[in-house]
Amino acid sequence: MTTMTRNDLRAEIVATMSFSDQAGPRRDRIGRRA
Repeated sequence: MTTMTRNDLRAEIVATMSFSDQAGPRRDRIGRRA
């Protein structure tokens, strides 16, 4: 379940990067550290 949730978050991060460049890199950094 955790892996599926993480994959879902990753997909959302990619979409956020395309939608908001400011929120993209910020979320990507948190996901990479986690």
